[in-house]
Amino acid sequence: AKAQAQVPRLIAPDNATRRWNLGVAPKSTSQLATVNALLEKAMAAKEPSAEVWQTRANLRRGTGDFKGARADLDRAIALSADASSYLDRARLNRSLGDLPAALADARKAQELDPSQSDSAMLLATLMAQQGDAAAARELLDEKIALGGDERRAWEMSKVETLGLYADATEALGLLDVMMEKRPQSPDLLNLACWIKGMRGIDVDGALRQCSSAIELTGDPSGPLDSRAVVWLRLGRYDDALRDLDAVLRDAPTQAESRYMRGVVLAHLGRAGESRAEIAVARTLDPGIAALYERLGIKP
Repeated sequence: AKAQAQVPRLIAPDNATRRWNLGVAPKSTSQLATVNALLEKAMAAKEPSAEVWQTRANLRRGTGDFKGARADLDRAIALSADASSYLDRARLNRSLGDLPAALADARKAQELDPSQSDSAMLLATLMAQQGDAAAARELLDEKIALGGDERRAWEMSKVETLGLYADATEALGLLDVMMEKRPQSPDLLNLACWIKGMRGIDVDGALRQCSSAIELTGDPSGPLDSRAVVWLRLGRYDDALRDLDAVLRDAPTQAESRYMRGVVLAHLGRAGESRAEIAVARTLDPGIAALYERLGIKP
């Protein structure tokens, strides 16, 4: 315990360069230039592997070059089509606003590996996002019917998908049934708060549930982010900003919280800071605003 307590930590200064400040230029820093040179050398090999293209796609996505990352995944898939690559490209296409392409890639990922949970969850979300809640419900019900250790995760995915993109009343009814068995579950309390806050319904109840989740969980970043949405709905912008600042101290790359902070700053009349924060959020995820704008949450 003493050794663990004395483990040295490296703490970056406030003005440290973050990955969202690097820009998309491959030579914007000496480190990026070196990494890209190594990758380009591997790509020029007589028989380049798909892995090198996947590696550069991850690098480009991490520094905000989503279009470049998608082009690299196109090359990777041409060399070796696997479920993970299709899933990665589905996420990129969704962030870039190409929902039909994202849906096609998510379907392909599921076809190649039906056991892949992430692609199934993304596929259901994309179905609901494009107005086919019935297909999303059918897919999630199939997964729930399989039972096993993942049943609860699929039930929560169904609640969130329907709650955000379809019938919030139905979703919250399903959630109430789950909470009868686990009334003090911070995950379920946070999910209820998140859906109510995003849909702007029963915000007083949402506030109580988020606060309870914060008290009960070991990692409060999720319910703090959800509660910030509720504070925004209530017009309590200073409280929302306080919660978002707490989240971003521990999770500075959380695009959702960055976007919400930009929205809150705009409501506080701090337009310049708002634009800067939303620019960071869009660098982390170009499609971050889609759900918020759909539900009327805008700067």
